[in-house]
Amino acid sequence: MAQLPSTEVALVDSPLTRDGTVDYHGQTANKLRTGGFKITPVILGAEFSERVAGFAIYSNIFSYLFYEKHLDFKYAMNMTTNFIGTSFVLSLLGGYIADTYWGRFHTIFISGFIQCVGYGILIVSASLEKFQCLDPETCSAAEGTNLATIYVGLYVIALGIGGVKSSVSAFGADQFDREDSREAAQLPTYFNWFYFFIMMGALMSVIVVYIQDKNWSWGFGTQLMIVYLFVVIFVALRTFYRYKIPQGSPLSTLGRVFVSAVHRRNLPHPVDNSGFFFETRQQSLEIVQTQNMRWLDKAAILQERDTTHGPQRLASVAEVEDTKLMIRLLPIAATTWFFWTVQAQFATITISQAWTSNRHLGPHFTVPPAVVGVMQTIFVLISVPIYDRVFVPFARRFTGNPTGITNLQRLGLGLVTPILAMTCAALVERRRLGVVHEKNMDLHPRTPIESFSMFWFTPQNFFMGLGEALMYPGQINFFYTEAPKSMQSLGTSMTLSTLGIGYFGSSAIASAVHRATSTSSSSGWFQNNVNESRLDYYYWALAVLAVVNLVAFLMVSRLNMYKRTNSVDTSRSLDEEQQ
Repeated sequence: MAQLPSTEVALVDSPLTRDGTVDYHGQTANKLRTGGFKITPVILGAEFSERVAGFAIYSNIFSYLFYEKHLDFKYAMNMTTNFIGTSFVLSLLGGYIADTYWGRFHTIFISGFIQCVGYGILIVSASLEKFQCLDPETCSAAEGTNLATIYVGLYVIALGIGGVKSSVSAFGADQFDREDSREAAQLPTYFNWFYFFIMMGALMSVIVVYIQDKNWSWGFGTQLMIVYLFVVIFVALRTFYRYKIPQGSPLSTLGRVFVSAVHRRNLPHPVDNSGFFFETRQQSLEIVQTQNMRWLDKAAILQERDTTHGPQRLASVAEVEDTKLMIRLLPIAATTWFFWTVQAQFATITISQAWTSNRHLGPHFTVPPAVVGVMQTIFVLISVPIYDRVFVPFARRFTGNPTGITNLQRLGLGLVTPILAMTCAALVERRRLGVVHEKNMDLHPRTPIESFSMFWFTPQNFFMGLGEALMYPGQINFFYTEAPKSMQSLGTSMTLSTLGIGYFGSSAIASAVHRATSTSSSSGWFQNNVNESRLDYYYWALAVLAVVNLVAFLMVSRLNMYKRTNSVDTSRSLDEEQQ
């Protein structure tokens, strides 16, 4: 057998990484001292801690705004969904800063510190005497400095969450050398554990919610301490990580292509590819320019005095084709965000309903209303392994697809679940109102109905838990694999963006419904007393919109073509990518 050249032997045996990662001192990372599974427990623990605090604020902030600060029901609902939506959308900003300036490590720990500041501001809003109301029956809604303090605290937290969310999973993936077959094979295991720790964080957040239910100052203080400990431990072990040097954000490429295309819009199309800019001769031979969105091609037309600097600088054909691929993903993103609009109801309306249910577990323990949403997390944890271990092998027998079904088929199944969930929610709410009216109850919105158990909310939580198990991994996988290789980080961010848009969509729909149903003699479907609201009508409306959204998705997905293997993305198919 022929021996490898000495240089290749040295390369194979070298303990140094080959994927461009460096250690804390800027030297090529040593695999024996940095990264790998020996350090990922710290990153997983950091994500777990941050998610405990994050899920607690997501699931319980509505109760704080509506029941503690006495804000109007619709106002508190929209304030909650806007806050959550902002935290997801800001992940784009966090990703841009990490890719272009700070790197992922610095983005994570600075964002964690920002979260601490936000929780500190909420502690002030919950504990300062002049912001408190001693008699709930005579309290007026928070306003002025009191309301401004809450706004500042929430959006500082949203900024911190967006920064951590944008970088922590990728930073964990950076700990594995993709050029080392052994370490690359460990990446799927890492991502499985990462998602598991996210869900465990959601489960453990019930402890924080319980503390908040007893004392809001202590609850926010607990969240501050959890995030602070995560930041301290994360930073303390900085010499054991591997780091990717910031190379610039894909958003910069997209911006350059659009600006350059507009700047060169009046130029005629060249008769052949010699009039276009290719970064290498090999690209000019391999890349096939697509015929759609040809106006973007003008961004790569050569001129005599082209510059390689500034926002109007010449883009390459590769960058133009990558941009086209990203644009092709937008119709799928536009028809999947509505799932998260339905999901938003479980952080707002369902909480208000849970306040009126019988939440007793035994004679001495009462479950906090926000904990009812943990049912959904439990169903997610159950559904994910069943899908992976049971459904995929079963479907593979009929489809021959290694993943059982395609990503688009998985998303289509996921979009069926909001229809079922909202149908169940409408029927359950009708049942709850029936109990109220049947017994002629004139209940305070925080008074539980002894004959209406919290477990009535199980079916809608089941369907949304199943849907999340289909949608969230399905979206990440679809946008990552269908994005060009140079923009795969942006493809992943598109999933978080659809979550943010979904929560903003919830606010917009709720506002539109309120305006449409309010009259001079009625406040419409949303009343400050949930027992006087018509949330069943609202759930039916969402179910109808979910049907419309599913039809739109099916139409769009029929037109979608999976990424061409000869496209710029460096011409590799999904199978090749996974190998």
